[in-house]
Amino acid sequence: MREDGVAISDIVERIKCEMAFALPPIGGAYPTGDFQWLRYWTAKVDLTLVTNEQSSLNPSILVTEPTYSVAAGGGVSGTAIRNEVLSFTLSVDELMRAQTLDCAGPLQEGLLGHLGLEEWIQSALAPAGNGQLTIGYHAPPTGKPAPLPGPTGQQPAEAGVKEIELANRALLNSEELAQKARIYAARAKALALQKNIQGTYDAASKANGAAVTALEQADKGQAWVWRANIAIRGGQTPLPEQDTLFKKIPDALKAATEEANGAVKAAKAAWELLPRDPPIDSISHQAQFIVAVNGNVTPSWSLVRFKGPGTNGTFLSGSRTTTNTLNIVLGQPSDDGPKSMSDEQKRQLFYQRLEQLRLVVVPTTPP
Repeated sequence: MREDGVAISDIVERIKCEMAFALPPIGGAYPTGDFQWLRYWTAKVDLTLVTNEQSSLNPSILVTEPTYSVAAGGGVSGTAIRNEVLSFTLSVDELMRAQTLDCAGPLQEGLLGHLGLEEWIQSALAPAGNGQLTIGYHAPPTGKPAPLPGPTGQQPAEAGVKEIELANRALLNSEELAQKARIYAARAKALALQKNIQGTYDAASKANGAAVTALEQADKGQAWVWRANIAIRGGQTPLPEQDTLFKKIPDALKAATEEANGAVKAAKAAWELLPRDPPIDSISHQAQFIVAVNGNVTPSWSLVRFKGPGTNGTFLSGSRTTTNTLNIVLGQPSDDGPKSMSDEQKRQLFYQRLEQLRLVVVPTTPP
């Protein structure tokens, strides 16, 4: 807050930059590529800035006469404490993009130079990088495994101009895609039984993509059936072969929908068979910087009948102690969203705060 102080925004930028360049490169295919399990992690950061200023004035005098002496003294003291806490969340994806930022700003007061984040992250992630800790069946009680595969695939183009033709084309597309989804789901299950994580993920993702597109086509087919019914009620008469086909389309669309939904369930079940829990639950770091400045002055002189103004102890003193604490927990966020901390992150931060209280040095007055 001082005019010659460092803005909090500069400190945050410094932290963000150092974390960005401390992260290992994430490569390969999800979820088995190098450090791919880090992709959805977030860093919960607590920055605490505490300033404690103390000052005191204790004048004293001594008046001496041949038969008596009089001593007088007084004192005044003041204490000002400023405590600022800033909490924010950074995703690993955001930090990876931050590597392009200009991180050559001035060194921060109280956070001089290197914060040790690179050494911390490299050391903490070394067991996973060396293969000593791997993806497996070891989720913590409050953790969560890698996300399920999301839908992928392309929606087939429609052709035709008449309602019944469009409904039939949507049906054919839906049936074809539902069958592909079923095949991919079966392949995912077979690969899951072999513990082939990447193959299972790819097959399950394709099964989901084909199933989702099949359901979209089925919905369009139902819409064209509805329009065809309106056209027939309006007086249009389909050809006999068209009418026979039209009557079969709703049941066929229903069957394709059921097959697509079944493929989604089968792909999800295959993914659940895999040991995909991240090798590390969370990592945490705490850095504390304490800068203490103090000074005192005690002028005194002696006259024939007067001594002062500092005959007893310190006349004027002042001190300023700045304590900056940086707590970082890197781990999976809560299921409620990336801004919500998981129980694992809360546990780590709680432990850090307890440790911070334990390390507080309580000043004592010497006997």
